[in-house]
Amino acid sequence: MKTLLVTVERDSEGFTLYTDSEIFSGVGDTLEAARQNMAEQIALYVDVMREDGKPYPAYLDGGYEIKYKFDVPSLLEFYEGVLGLTALEKLTGVGKTQLWKYRHGTKPHKAQIEKIEKGLHNLGMELCAVSL
Repeated sequence: MKTLLVTVERDSEGFTLYTDSEIFSGVGDTLEAARQNMAEQIALYVDVMREDGKPYPAYLDGGYEIKYKFDVPSLLEFYEGVLGLTALEKLTGVGKTQLWKYRHGTKPHKAQIEKIEKGLHNLGMELCAVSL
């Protein structure tokens, strides 16, 4: 299965998604709208290529997954309604004051980015192991 690595960027107008290795992108006021826009662009590309009788990558017929790469401010903003700074502090070991600064534009060092990512991945693994 093909993995598309999609970079997520946030600015004052909304979210932009793009791939480095493919031609696909998406924009929207929300992340969900940008995801939908990208899905529509991929579907349109496939339709046009089929209509024109031109080849296109076979994985576009459903053999791909998308992984999202956020910058720290975009991630913190997008998930702030789910994971508050106190919870993120507990998960990552990065102080909530520092996380607030990252959310508002201070660029974190690579080690801090790795701590945040590791904490979130650990949470994800723990949640995947939960059953109800």
